[in-house]
Amino acid sequence: MSARSQYTVRDVARADAADYFDVLALADPDEPAPFAPSRHMLAAQGYPAFPQGEALAVIARDRAGNPAGALLAGTPAWLLHHPATSGDLALLTALGSRLSMVHGLAVHPDHNGHGLGGRLLRHAEHRLARAGFGMSTLIHPPHLERYYTRLGYTSAAQLLVNLPTGLAGQIFEGARAATKPLDPRVRLTHVPGAPAPIITGLLADTRIHPEASFADGVLHEPRTRT
Repeated sequence: MSARSQYTVRDVARADAADYFDVLALADPDEPAPFAPSRHMLAAQGYPAFPQGEALAVIARDRAGNPAGALLAGTPAWLLHHPATSGDLALLTALGSRLSMVHGLAVHPDHNGHGLGGRLLRHAEHRLARAGFGMSTLIHPPHLERYYTRLGYTSAAQLLVNLPTGLAGQIFEGARAATKPLDPRVRLTHVPGAPAPIITGLLADTRIHPEASFADGVLHEPRTRT
């Protein structure tokens, strides 16, 4: 039986909060208070429907109403502290409305093996795309690379994003970064020498010249971009 026929997947409402965070906590089992900031933020906002709220919170329930899976997505936290974006409010705001990160994805052990994780991701991708986001990203342990690749993600050692102000990179220690375009204008551009595909097209003037190269941590382009 498919995940679609077995489960209902929808945005979290206030009445779902306890069940939602119980399941979501499985995504970070070593954290004493997993996703505490998101719990407080959603409660303070009154669990508004996305995109009115700042986060996309999704729950899956089985036919009996039991919580089976959970997903949390929103603005990547690293953007707030990265030197390429933290001092530029306009750039941070623009990029934060185009680049999304899945902060947590969990399926209850009783419901593993039914494709529910993939369905949660596809639901989130659809909602994010409708809200104008151009790229879904997530970080994952290396052993899950094949899983996310099957779901349409490209896994790499780091994230590289081309901005109007230049290239921004982010490494996640002990983990890999997975990316999936949600907008046909957004691409993963392969540049010779670069340690990962470069995300282009999220914002205006971020295409990369086809003769670009990457060396010593720097993107080198001819003067004229295509």
